[in-house]
Amino acid sequence: MMICFSMKFEFDEIKWGISKRKDGSMKVIFDGLPDRDALANRKKFFSALGVDHKNVVSADLIHGNRVAIIASADGGRLIPDTDALVTNKPGVYLTVTGADCVPVFFYDPKQKAIGLAHAGWRGVVKNIAAEAVCAMKEKYGSMPSDICALIGPRIQAHHFEVQEDVAERFSDHPDRVQKRDGRIFIDLGRIIFDQLLDAGVLKTNIANDPACTYCEKENYFSFRRDKPNKLQAMVAYIGRR
Repeated sequence: MMICFSMKFEFDEIKWGISKRKDGSMKVIFDGLPDRDALANRKKFFSALGVDHKNVVSADLIHGNRVAIIASADGGRLIPDTDALVTNKPGVYLTVTGADCVPVFFYDPKQKAIGLAHAGWRGVVKNIAAEAVCAMKEKYGSMPSDICALIGPRIQAHHFEVQEDVAERFSDHPDRVQKRDGRIFIDLGRIIFDQLLDAGVLKTNIANDPACTYCEKENYFSFRRDKPNKLQAMVAYIGRR
């Protein structure tokens, strides 16, 4: 079932989005070492957006639920062991990478706070999206009911097949586990939607991007589809002008 709401994640003071396959891979660390090609791709990509790469903050992902609070001085840094970033500083751009995992964008127009989470299936189990909401509430005084969220492009349920051991991790979300022809599929987008509601985000403040990274080969990298020896990924970003 597709998530379809009328709310558009569009604000004049916010610049956000996700790179496309044509922009090249944006995964800055591979096997623990800097990827020079990816660094060059990112610099070119953000320059075209009018964003100085020195103002871009990146999360070094671990598929966990740690949220980092970002200050202006963190511009240009790679934040270790982190899957979500939040800030209320203008001019700072938060980024996460992904190639099937779910980017979740956040904006509180009242407190002028933004956030960005990377939600792979392990992060979804650990409720990373709700952790980002909690961090915005605790650090910036954001009311969850004021926060707007966008569940971004990702591998959709009809392609996200798992084995029984992974499915068991989602026992709290039986309606989001689909079984057909002896196979099991998980709808990560719907589970994140449920988690955002539980965290106090209003249904009318949640938007959904229906794009499927697996289906849209011309637009997105997909780890499950391509099975590359070297991970290639898009970069999701958000910043406040």
